[in-house]
Amino acid sequence: MTDLTFSRSAQIALPGGITSFNPFAMLARLVHGIRVYRDRNATRRELLLLTDRELNDIGLRRSDIETVVSAIR
Repeated sequence: MTDLTFSRSAQIALPGGITSFNPFAMLARLVHGIRVYRDRNATRRELLLLTDRELNDIGLRRSDIETVVSAIR
């Protein structure tokens, strides 16, 4: 009988020379990506609801919105 043990980082050969696979790190990256996506969309929505005057008050122009949104990490 073979003893099967599992660790947090299973060593397997993957294409492209990648030799380790960590499902916990992959899940963490996925969750982070979803949070960034949601934060960007919420920020874009809020900024687009502001008037040009309100945007000017915070030092932005309408054309700056995508630059601001893309800076969210």
